[in-house]
Amino acid sequence: MVIGTMAAMLDVSVEFLTIVVAVHELAHAYSHLGKDIDGGKWKTGSFAEADLKIVEGIAQFYTKIVCEKLSNRIPGALTAYTRLMELQSEPYLVHKDWIQDSKTAGEIIRASMIESRCKNITTYEDFKAALTKHRENIEPSNK
Repeated sequence: MVIGTMAAMLDVSVEFLTIVVAVHELAHAYSHLGKDIDGGKWKTGSFAEADLKIVEGIAQFYTKIVCEKLSNRIPGALTAYTRLMELQSEPYLVHKDWIQDSKTAGEIIRASMIESRCKNITTYEDFKAALTKHRENIEPSNK
């Protein structure tokens, strides 16, 4: 019912908004319980204590990536994602400032998320420091 109401408010189809919501929730599930290559996953206590800007930012980052990848087949999903973002609060928007126009954004976010899992990072300041460190290590130098 809520998705239907929001879809009407956003002038998007229920189906497209449902895709966005499902992808967002799956991103939470994978970032929390999905195992990395070494079998590690985010401890539930640390995940629950993590600043919403970390948890929602990661979910939104991956939701955007999936909606972009689906855009040739399901263009309405990206439109629904974009319109929904217009109504969302800061924790759902912070990812926009993390890495802009970088071909290595996915690896930077992944490395930062893995560090957060391994070191039980819960503050947004520590997560941003991890982003900065991994951006410097992963992005090609312009030298």
